[in-house]
Amino acid sequence: MRVLLTNSRLDERAGSELYLRDVALQLLRRGHEPIVYSPVLGEVAAELRENTVPVVDDLNRIAVAPDLIHGQHHLETMTALTHFPDCPALFVCHGWLPDAEAPPRHPRIFRYLAVDELVATRLRDECAIDRERTLTQLNFVDLERFQPRTDLPARPRRALVVSNHVSEANWLSQLREACASREIGLEAIGTAVGNPHPRPEELVPEYDLVFAKGRAALEAIAVGTAVVLCDRAGLGPLVTEENFSRCRSLNCGVRMLRDQPTVERIQRRLDRYDPDDARRVHQRLRQEAGLDRYLDHLLKVYETVLAEFGDAARDPASEARDLAHYLRHGPLQSGDLFHGERTRLQQDSVEVRAWAKQLNEEILHARQDIESLQARLAAEEVERQSLHSEMAQGREWAHSLHEQVLTLQQERAALDSGIERLLELPGPEREAAERPPSRPPLTLLEKLEQLATQLRTSRDRYAELAERYAELDTRETETRARLDRIRGTRTWRVREFLGRLLR
Repeated sequence: MRVLLTNSRLDERAGSELYLRDVALQLLRRGHEPIVYSPVLGEVAAELRENTVPVVDDLNRIAVAPDLIHGQHHLETMTALTHFPDCPALFVCHGWLPDAEAPPRHPRIFRYLAVDELVATRLRDECAIDRERTLTQLNFVDLERFQPRTDLPARPRRALVVSNHVSEANWLSQLREACASREIGLEAIGTAVGNPHPRPEELVPEYDLVFAKGRAALEAIAVGTAVVLCDRAGLGPLVTEENFSRCRSLNCGVRMLRDQPTVERIQRRLDRYDPDDARRVHQRLRQEAGLDRYLDHLLKVYETVLAEFGDAARDPASEARDLAHYLRHGPLQSGDLFHGERTRLQQDSVEVRAWAKQLNEEILHARQDIESLQARLAAEEVERQSLHSEMAQGREWAHSLHEQVLTLQQERAALDSGIERLLELPGPEREAAERPPSRPPLTLLEKLEQLATQLRTSRDRYAELAERYAELDTRETETRARLDRIRGTRTWRVREFLGRLLR
């Protein structure tokens, strides 16, 4: 059987995406031909393709029509029904609140499946889906993927939050404080805390207690941990043998999350921890909620849909009317869902334009700062070159003075030698030699003192130039570092990105 499964996106590990993945892989194992369609692909799509399940974001790439459409999310389901006009469908609804989960109406949708009783209520009592076409098939767990852990300890030591929505912005701090008061270490995984984990089946067995809802809660129970229902919507109970039937019938979902997660309420859930009761809940779920059992029921629904489609009379006019109604109103029976979506998009565009204006102003200021810094850097470079020239002249002057000192030292040595010879002369000759000339020259000591003064002046000047050069080098380094910081800001990167777009 060729089955086309649809979903609005496959780029994150959320409930309907993981449901679709598990069903597609199980269909493949049983010899069927699953094909997956979604306009937004990502890591779940990559995982399906790694397991040889075809995945497309364009229905024109499917050359052979499927036998059946397993639809999830109204837009993708209606797209597939319109593209394959001779194909029946069933629609699976996973949520009470999301607009994408609202069921579309179409003559070729023969069954609507709800994953829990609350979703079934939405189908029947908010969306007017016929009771005869509505089925409830409670959610499942892939028991091969989520293997049992060892027995729980008498007191929990480690707890884990599994949620894409719980973070410091809502309940994580309360959960952490309550756990700390009971000497329980707490960690969290999920997109909201920036710590998604692609294979929770490898991580969950390391913990004694899990805070989660929906499929994540069921999977933790299947592993054998104690579970407290909790998510962005609020706090639910500790799942026990007594309340398990109700929790499962509501998919451990939003209707169970009725309390504000205060520290005191969380502590009360922690104090009810019972490893024996958790083990009984675990055993019951593994008996009732396996993927194999679920798929057995799902294949029977597939067969029912195909049989009814084969016996049904086609009514193109009715299909066209339902499609026209959907295009105008969306999946609902009244109102204008698409108008609401357009309004939200318009509001978002206003916010984006305001953000773009702010970014442009920041870019302008950054550009002005950069131009000022560049001008300052150029001026400092000129000053640096001038200092280089002065230092070169200073070095030449110091070298000249050094040569003069050497010459004077040679003259002094010659004079010392002459004085020694003079002392060796007889008296009259020595007196004649010692008689001062009419214009006495500078003494050697005076010449040396002059040269020493000039040398000290040269050294002082050289030290002053070296100090100014070091100061300028420091200023240049600081200026370049500031330029690098500006170029590393988000504003500058956005400017560069916008500049590339404009080019």
